[in-house]
Amino acid sequence: MVEGADRPALLQRQLKQAGVRSQLLELAGGRFLLAWPKQNRRDEACRQKIFTAHHDRVAGTPGALDNSAAILQLFNYLVSGRPAVNTLVIFTDREELSGTAVEEQGSWVLGQAFAGMGYKKPLVFSLDVCGRGDTLLLSSAAETLRARVVELNPTEEDLHQHSASAVQQVAEEVKQLSDGLQRLLGSSLPVRRARVPFGEDLGFLCAGQTALVLTVLPRAEYESLTGFSFDADTAAPLPPWASLRVPGIPDTWRYLHSAEDRPNLYTADAFALIAKTLDALGRWRLPVYLN
Repeated sequence: MVEGADRPALLQRQLKQAGVRSQLLELAGGRFLLAWPKQNRRDEACRQKIFTAHHDRVAGTPGALDNSAAILQLFNYLVSGRPAVNTLVIFTDREELSGTAVEEQGSWVLGQAFAGMGYKKPLVFSLDVCGRGDTLLLSSAAETLRARVVELNPTEEDLHQHSASAVQQVAEEVKQLSDGLQRLLGSSLPVRRARVPFGEDLGFLCAGQTALVLTVLPRAEYESLTGFSFDADTAAPLPPWASLRVPGIPDTWRYLHSAEDRPNLYTADAFALIAKTLDALGRWRLPVYLN
C-alpha cells in the first residue's frame, strides 16, 4: 500500500468484496479492523482465539516484512473460507511506537477492551515478520517476564505500575499455550521456540491477556540465532534486544525499519507455512476448563 493510505479502510473494502464480515473499531487514536472467518463456528465449550497483525509501519519505510506480509497472510486466510472455531481476526494499530509507554501501544488498549467486546480471556496469536523463511518460531519472550518482570530494551518504559504477579501469571499461561501449539504443529511443520524481541505481545501481556507472537525465519538464520543445531531442545539467549543491528541478529531482521524492507524479500515457503499454521489454529479446539 502507498504511503499515507488508509489501510484499515482498504482492507475492509477488499474483505467486503470477498464476502467477509468485518467491523472498524477506533480506540485511543488507533484504528482496528475486526473480521470473522466465513465458516467460523461458535462453541461455548471452547476458548476464544484472536489472530492479530499490526497494519502500521515505521514512517518512510515500505514495511513489507514488518508487517504487510502478515496482513496479507491473514487476509488470504479470511477469504479462503477455511473452517474455524471461536476465531476472530484483528488488524491492529499503534505497534510501531518504540520509546513510548506500554499504555500507548495499540495492543494494550485493545487488551483492556476485550472484556467489553465479549471476549473473556481469549488466546491471542500475533503474527509479526512472517514473510521470509521456512521455520515457524514461537516467541519465548513471555518467559522472561515470568522470571523477571522487567526485561525490556532501554527505549521502553518499565512495568512498575503493573502488577508483577499478574504479568507473571499470564506469562506462565503463554508458556502452556506454546507447549500445546508446539504439540499441535510440531509433527507436521518446522516449528521451534526462540527468544525474539517483544512486539504486540508486550502490550497484551501487560493488559492481562494471554498472547503469543509467531514469526518466521530461514532455517539457517534460526540456527545462527540460537547457537544450536535446528534439532536442539534448548535455545541460547538472543543477543541484546536494544537494536536490530547488533552482531548476531538474523539477516532477515536487518531489513526491518529500513528502505530495504520490500516485497522482493517474500518467500513462497513462508506464506505456505503460515497458511497451514492458521488453518490448524482456526480449527484448534481448547476446552474452556483450561482457562
